[in-house]
Amino acid sequence: MHRFIKFLREAVANILFILFILLAIIIGHYLFLGMRQTSKAPKLPPSFTLSLNPGYINEQSSPEPGLIQELLLGNNPSKESVHDYTRAIKLAKDDPRVTAIWLDLSGFYPSGFGVIEELHAALSLFKTSEKPIYAFSAYYGKGSYWLASLADEIWMDPFGMADINGFVSSQIFMAEALNKLGIEANIIKVGRYKNAVEGYELEARSESNQEATRSLLSSIWQHYTTSILANRANLSNNQKIAIANPTFANRTLGDSEAQTSQQLGLIDQIGSRNQALNTLFPNISFDPFDHFNSEQGAFISPKRYLNVEDRVAQRKAKRRRILHKNEPTIAIIHAEGAIVSGYGSDTQMGAQRVIEQLQDAVEDRVQAIIIRIDSGGGSSYASEQMYRVIEDIRSKKKIPVVISMGATAASGGYWMSLAADKIVAHPTTVTGSIGVFSLFFTAEGFAKKWGINEDRLFVPNNQIPSMDLFHQPSEAMLEYYQSGTNFIYNEFLERVVKAGRAENIQKADALAQGRVYSGLQALDLGLIDALGTLDDAIIITAELAELGEVYAVKTYPFNDKTMERIIQSLLNVQENPLNLILARIGLSQEMLTAQPYHVYALEPMRIE
Repeated sequence: MHRFIKFLREAVANILFILFILLAIIIGHYLFLGMRQTSKAPKLPPSFTLSLNPGYINEQSSPEPGLIQELLLGNNPSKESVHDYTRAIKLAKDDPRVTAIWLDLSGFYPSGFGVIEELHAALSLFKTSEKPIYAFSAYYGKGSYWLASLADEIWMDPFGMADINGFVSSQIFMAEALNKLGIEANIIKVGRYKNAVEGYELEARSESNQEATRSLLSSIWQHYTTSILANRANLSNNQKIAIANPTFANRTLGDSEAQTSQQLGLIDQIGSRNQALNTLFPNISFDPFDHFNSEQGAFISPKRYLNVEDRVAQRKAKRRRILHKNEPTIAIIHAEGAIVSGYGSDTQMGAQRVIEQLQDAVEDRVQAIIIRIDSGGGSSYASEQMYRVIEDIRSKKKIPVVISMGATAASGGYWMSLAADKIVAHPTTVTGSIGVFSLFFTAEGFAKKWGINEDRLFVPNNQIPSMDLFHQPSEAMLEYYQSGTNFIYNEFLERVVKAGRAENIQKADALAQGRVYSGLQALDLGLIDALGTLDDAIIITAELAELGEVYAVKTYPFNDKTMERIIQSLLNVQENPLNLILARIGLSQEMLTAQPYHVYALEPMRIE
């Protein structure tokens, strides 16, 4: 026993020593970075090309991989913030040192169309400077091609292809599989078009599902093709018709995809990346690895560009704060992912986390708040908690709140938006879905097949029983749960009317029924106030708050505490991969384990 205690004491001491060494290394790393940042600022060359090579682009950048993550899970690609890219592009527009933009879309993986819309708007603004944009990719998807269509020259690898053959909304149906397994999906919903749960009760889309989804996709496709044809204004009428109506008849058998794309007018030139670089930048010599002599010219990444420009901006801001001591501030809070109670994971919108960020902004005495939403909704209870806080901020603190919608702000995402002063969305935003449902699974068939039984005794005898995994609910139970779901739906409708989005409950119900809308459709129906980017939302917010021309924009969470960054670096572990799999069929771990009375305002639809 004494030996065991001695061994245990030594093991604990060794572990503590290792942790101390790791902590010392990380602290040293951050101190070194801090010293580097306070050293002499790097300079930019007098003339250069802004080189955009977007990869995994999200609304927010992900933190650097933590030590534990690297050791246990490997170092996966980090996500970059689209707003860093758009800032760099807009700065480059008026920067005389920037001569062109090189847009390499070979590894472009956006999180949704909201990200693409932000980049498209920034590149469109850059175009007004009459500086050239050159695009290259081996493969053009719908999102990457939309950006490339703004370029003065579009290049494609000889082995490349372009896939702009319309939009798709896919939904997995598993009612037959569940039936074979002896598992019953018990669904209580309100809304003719609330299609999120159809995959568990049907074998294919219902007519109402097809109607609403086709209407949504058609609206977005028309906006998409209209924009591309405007960007590619020099195309012939036949080429424009072929792009707007893609069919196999437009393809020439025997030709490569690159040749077909060129014939259709989708691209201008066929060649490798190296050939494109050497042709477009003849004064710079590129080796086979696309490296170049820095003395001949320069390609500057957005990260390096912003690193230099932000230092300049910080000095200007410091001088401005001296002149304007009470400079007004707009807070931007990002709210992304499935809506859940509590804090949630990094890929979820934890209501408590959003509420605390709102509280931080209020305590900092900001003059206005923008909430950037990218969410298909989730828990109706959590959505309501955020709704109440936003409403209180407006009514009690007299702080204007504006919603900026990303790729999706539907169901619970729209619920919380109804508390704001104004709602701004992209034309392609998926929104609406004003409807709710409850979903829980039982396994009575499975239990009978394998001889499983659960004997439950109730006191008193006439109580409403709780959920029983091995028995389907009675009609009385379903009626009880339907009543609760109806109540939540009516509360949703009341908030639509209160926000002035419908004159009365009847008209709100006609708009609702769980139907999804594009941003364009939502504007026509009065469900949102304007179409635009996050920058457009900032301008609207400044006007609403009467801030004048001089104001600051601060993104939350605003945290530059070194010790907290160290802890985050140690503990930053990836999202549970099970949730990623369940999300593909519209589920989550929380939904599988929730009680049947939990009502969801959720719309899992994404556009591909």
